[in-house]
Amino acid sequence: NHVHDCVMSNEYSTADYGWSQCVMTWAWDYNRGDMSKNVTWQRNYIHDAWGEGIDIILCDGCTARDNNITNTFSVILYVDNSRNVVIENNVLRQTTEKYNNNKGFRPAGVAIGNENWMSHPIPITNVTIKNNLVIGSRIGVGYWGWSNYYSNIKVYHNTFWNIIGAAFYIDSPSQQGKNKDCEARNNFFFISDKYWAGTVGNNEKAGWTFGSNFWYGMSWLPLSDSGSTTSKAQDMGNVRPDQLFYADPNYNCNNDQYWNNKNIAKECFRPSVNPVSWFNLKSSGTKTVKDSVTKDFYGCDRNQNSPSVGLGESTSMCSAQ
Repeated sequence: NHVHDCVMSNEYSTADYGWSQCVMTWAWDYNRGDMSKNVTWQRNYIHDAWGEGIDIILCDGCTARDNNITNTFSVILYVDNSRNVVIENNVLRQTTEKYNNNKGFRPAGVAIGNENWMSHPIPITNVTIKNNLVIGSRIGVGYWGWSNYYSNIKVYHNTFWNIIGAAFYIDSPSQQGKNKDCEARNNFFFISDKYWAGTVGNNEKAGWTFGSNFWYGMSWLPLSDSGSTTSKAQDMGNVRPDQLFYADPNYNCNNDQYWNNKNIAKECFRPSVNPVSWFNLKSSGTKTVKDSVTKDFYGCDRNQNSPSVGLGESTSMCSAQ
């Protein structure tokens, strides 16, 4: 489907709350908790919207896959009061300030929420976010909790590029300390504001495991790894993007200035086959996610022993198939 210029009721971002979305799931009866089930949003192109892009609300077993969503209001892709959700292989992109809210903020890329507008809010459980490309949003992936709690959120092999605010932001839910089995591994984070790169609520940190993430644009790890340190952080001044990724001239990826363009081609984000040795994204991921992520964003097999960091496996993996 091709969806554009929707939610004109919120044109020029006049709403303080209660705005709508372009497409969404909903419950049969939200007061009783009768949720939608097994809904898939796939290969949709949604752009230039005065509302949110795709909202997965009150759904059990929903998937958002292979969607291209560009320039929305408040949130590009949102999960609220749902469980057993998969968000994979989407391109979520914000290229303009036009759809900022009335406080001047860009939308979040992937947002997860426990909103309290229903009689019996549902805990957010078992949400997997993998192989997505998020560009130019205010938040890369974030959680906000006004009710209940969350658990078993997996954030694997995503590339968050040129994020304006925090690339990873987890607020504390109203029921704190109940989260468990949450992980963020093998992600690539590039944040323009390195002092607000990643944060997790103090009472929530015990429920999260971090490992093998690459933080670009800073010289420290904003979120410490669990156990031994396997993540890396490097300032932009020490390495260029075309030294980290495959500089494919067919997509202008070998042009250093092109990496500032928020319309940059998705084909640019495979790890370099011949990287600068100490900035290697190849074969530096955590293999514990191999059963969950067997393919990369481009459809190539993941290295099952030492996968690459970010949405793409090395181009050598594709050429070997």
